[in-house]
Amino acid sequence: MDNKSFALIACVNDEELWGECEKYIGELVVPEGYSMDVFKIAGATSIMRAYNEVIEKSDAKYKIYFHQDTFILNKNLLE
Repeated sequence: MDNKSFALIACVNDEELWGECEKYIGELVVPEGYSMDVFKIAGATSIMRAYNEVIEKSDAKYKIYFHQDTFILNKNLLE
């Protein structure tokens, strides 16, 4: 497990909303010494199955699950 890593995991079925969501993700302040990966899950038949697949792929200690219509307003969320 990577104790200094974040995984942002989003289920996406609307590319327009995802585009807006990505803008907010791009403005997040990643704490010094940490890394952040974004996982876009498109075309999932089951949200839970899709999330479980990412759990197996990512060794990030901190995982944040959301949908494409979630806009992160707090740039310092990861702090």
